[in-house]
Amino acid sequence: MTERLSSGQPRLDAILNGGLPTNAINMVIGAPGSGKTILTEQYIFRNATVERPALYLATVSEPFDKIIRYAQNLEFFDANAIGTRVIYEDLGQALRDQGLSGVLSRVDALIKEHHPGLVVIDSFKALHAFAADQGEFRRFLHDLAGRLTALAASSFWVGEYDAADSSEAPEFAVADAIIALGTTRVSERQTRILQIRKLRGSGFAAGEHAYRISAAGLDVFPRLADPIEASDYALGTKRQSTGVEALDTLLADGYWPGSTTLVCGPSGVGKTLLGLHFIFQGAKAGQPGVIATLQENRIQLSRIVDGFGWSLDQPGVHLMARSPVDVYIDE
Repeated sequence: MTERLSSGQPRLDAILNGGLPTNAINMVIGAPGSGKTILTEQYIFRNATVERPALYLATVSEPFDKIIRYAQNLEFFDANAIGTRVIYEDLGQALRDQGLSGVLSRVDALIKEHHPGLVVIDSFKALHAFAADQGEFRRFLHDLAGRLTALAASSFWVGEYDAADSSEAPEFAVADAIIALGTTRVSERQTRILQIRKLRGSGFAAGEHAYRISAAGLDVFPRLADPIEASDYALGTKRQSTGVEALDTLLADGYWPGSTTLVCGPSGVGKTLLGLHFIFQGAKAGQPGVIATLQENRIQLSRIVDGFGWSLDQPGVHLMARSPVDVYIDE
C-alpha cells in the first residue's frame, strides 16, 4: 500500500483517498490569491521533521522573507521550526545569474546540505521565462525530476497556471498529482473551489469541492452529492406531531419519521410559524430540533417566537442563522 502524506485537514485527505502519495511530485496550481502557498505550507509544517526537513525554495515571484511574514498569521506556523524542520532558501539569485543550470546546481547543493524529505519550488511556472527554448526547459525538467525521484522526497511545484497550461506545459505530464484551486461564480457571489486534476495510481473524489481560507489554512468541503449513505438506520413507525392538532388530524397523526415536507406559499401565510410549531412541539417531547434560517437573524426571529410564548433559549431548540450571500451548500 502506498504511504500517504496528510494535509492535516481530514476532509481534504478523504478527497485524496487518504492523502497525497509520498515521494511524489505534486503540483499546486491556481490564480494569485487562491491559497496555493497556504496549502503547501499546511503540508510542510505538518510533515517535516528535523531528520527529514522541508526545503522551501522561492524563485522570482515572492521573496521568502515575505512568504514567512504572511505565514506567521497562520495557526499551523511554528516559529521554532524555521531553520530546523522548515528551511527557506532563495533560488532567485542563481536563476538570474546562471539560468536553469544555476538552479540545478543550487538545488544539488541544498539537497546535499539538508537531506530534505519535502521540497517546494514556488513559483515553478516562473522558471519558464529563463529557458532559451522549449527544448532547454524539457531537459531541465527531466534532470530536476530525476534528482527529486532519487532523493525519495515529496515535492510541491507551485504556480499560477490556468486551464490552457495543463495541455501545453510539460510539467503537467511529469507531475504525479495536480491540485487546482480557483473560484466559480454562482449568481452574484464567488465560491472558492478545489479540484483534483490528477492523482497517479490512486482513486480520488472528482468534481468541484468548496473551500474556505482562514487562519487554520484551507478548510475543504467535499461534494455532498457524491457519496451514497449506505449505513443502516431504523425509522420508527410512530408519526411526528406537526405541533398543530388540527393539522395532525388532516395528516393522519402528523409527519412520517425520516420524511421531508415542503411548506410553500406567498409571504405572510404562516410558513415560518408552521415550522416553529413543529420545532417547539418536538423540543417539548424531548426531541432536539434545528431552525436553519436564511432570512431572519436571532433578534428578528425572537420577535415572532416570543409572541407565541416560546423561547429560542428553550432546551432542545438550536438556531442556525446564515446569510444566503455567503452560503456554501456543501459546507
